[in-house]
Amino acid sequence: MTSLPARLETLNFSTQLVELKNIMETCDPGYSFWGGRIIRAKGMCGSYNLNLLYDKVYTHACKRAEIGDLTVDERIVGVDIVKKLSDFYKETNDQLNKANFLTRFFRAIREFSFGLSSPQSLELDFCFRAFKKEKFKELFGEEPVEWSRTSKSNCQGSYRGLFFAFEKDVRNLASHR
Repeated sequence: MTSLPARLETLNFSTQLVELKNIMETCDPGYSFWGGRIIRAKGMCGSYNLNLLYDKVYTHACKRAEIGDLTVDERIVGVDIVKKLSDFYKETNDQLNKANFLTRFFRAIREFSFGLSSPQSLELDFCFRAFKKEKFKELFGEEPVEWSRTSKSNCQGSYRGLFFAFEKDVRNLASHR
């Protein structure tokens, strides 16, 4: 039987997003006695730290966004991965809130010592929807116009020279190819 930790450690998080999504679709979230968030995959042995998985996806997604070489298909798979990660965090929040006293106590210590319980998945989502200005114009056919209540826009926002498309617009790019 394949080991989940071994499989994820050999995965290239920059280029093997489809493989990661396929593995994640077989995973169930849980927690350890010590209050750590974990995932387990059906058909694989072992568990993997959910926060570590999030960190790896986030690091590689941000690098690829800054380089600007994510394909439309990779962006859609990336957004789906973020949704799955977000679901895992919601489920583990619910599970940990119902855990025994000791596990909740250890969780409080972990979160106080190591930071927030749930990373901001929204930030990761933005990495997969970020485009450089030239690429945005090439793919969408117009200059990025930031969203406001009074304007009809094609761009949700910008940061450090990257422009964020709405998820529906990224999905529309894929369906019109």
